[in-house]
Amino acid sequence: ETEPDDGIPLDAFTIGGVSITEFTLVVQEGGAACVRNSADELVQYLEQATGGFRIEEKASEHEIVIGVTDRDTPTVTEARAKVELDGYTMLEEGGKLYITGSCDRGTMYGVYCFLEDYIGVRFLAKDTTVIINRDSVAVPADVHTTHNPYFEMRDTYWYDMRYDQTTA
Repeated sequence: ETEPDDGIPLDAFTIGGVSITEFTLVVQEGGAACVRNSADELVQYLEQATGGFRIEEKASEHEIVIGVTDRDTPTVTEARAKVELDGYTMLEEGGKLYITGSCDRGTMYGVYCFLEDYIGVRFLAKDTTVIINRDSVAVPADVHTTHNPYFEMRDTYWYDMRYDQTTA
C-alpha cells in the first residue's frame, strides 16, 4: 500500500533538462521477469509522481532504457563491463537514461535505486511504501553512476520473510 503524499504529482520532473513527459520506456521484449517487474513498478511510480507516464513500443528521441537492449551505445556497453556481481550503472547519454547491470538482478537493483534516489520512494515493509514529498526532480544530464556491491550475498531473512508465510 502506498501512502498518499501532498507532493505528488510533482510540479516538475526532468532528465537531462528534458521533461519526463517527453520520455518513453524501453525494456527488452522477452527479458527476465525481475527486470520486467521492476520496469512495471518504475512505470507505476512514474505515473504517480508525474500524474501520467506513457509506454510506447516505437523509438523515441528521449527514452528510459532498462537492461540490455538494442539501444545500447558503446559508452553503455563499456560502463556495463565495469559492473561487478549484482551491481548496476545508471547514465544519461544522447537524451536517453540507461539503467543496466551486469546481470538481470543488477538491473533490477538499479531501477529500485533510481526510484529511491530520485523519486523518493521508500520501501519500508511488504505492505508499506512511502513517497517522500518533493516539489520537483531533476536528474542531471551528466549522471553516470556505477554501484558495485561490497558483498556478494543478500540475506532476505527479515521479519516479513520469516514470519509472514504469504510472502514465501
